[in-house]
Amino acid sequence: MTSPELTFEESMQRLEEVVAALEGGTLPLDQAMESYQEGVALVRTCRERLWCAASLRMPPEIPSWRKSDESERNLSGNIQAACRSCV
Repeated sequence: MTSPELTFEESMQRLEEVVAALEGGTLPLDQAMESYQEGVALVRTCRERLWCAASLRMPPEIPSWRKSDESERNLSGNIQAACRSCV
């Protein structure tokens, strides 16, 4: 099952498993690299879902004190576009 098919809770649980396996230090290098990539994808999925949940409760515009950060605006736009499929 890929991370977009998992619920937020399932994604977090899988991420904890991946972290534990990586911290254990017993994985072969190729498997550790695959696990790391899976973990990054899971973090991204969880972050997007949290952003979606927060955006449902917050105004759609970025606060004025954050508008000077171009990368934050781009990230916000990308995640808001992805949130349309969450709702």
